[in-house]
Amino acid sequence: MAAGSNFFLDFIYPKSLIVGSRICHQIDSRSFHFGIRKFPLCARCTAMYLSFFMGVIIRIFVTLPLYISVILIVPMLIDGFTQLYTKYESNNTKRVITGALFGYAMSTMIFIFCKI
Repeated sequence: MAAGSNFFLDFIYPKSLIVGSRICHQIDSRSFHFGIRKFPLCARCTAMYLSFFMGVIIRIFVTLPLYISVILIVPMLIDGFTQLYTKYESNNTKRVITGALFGYAMSTMIFIFCKI
């Protein structure tokens, strides 16, 4: 490797942006940044995917009823559709909270519907 090159920044990071673009809009103002580097997923998607995978692990110890999972989805629907159809602009804190609730609910619902 050439002097001053960084395998992560030169190779892995650009590939992560390509993969992220397949599952997320990656709008700059809605994404977290590490220095000048944007995360490959927006704030909502980051929280959603992390909480989904955490929910799979938590599922070993705690099971939510279906009606609670449905309730956990509602905040993201309200925030997302309000932002989509009005001039309202959400912030990353709300996006993380609603995304995390949604991701956790989805992990629970998959177990319920697949009867795992």
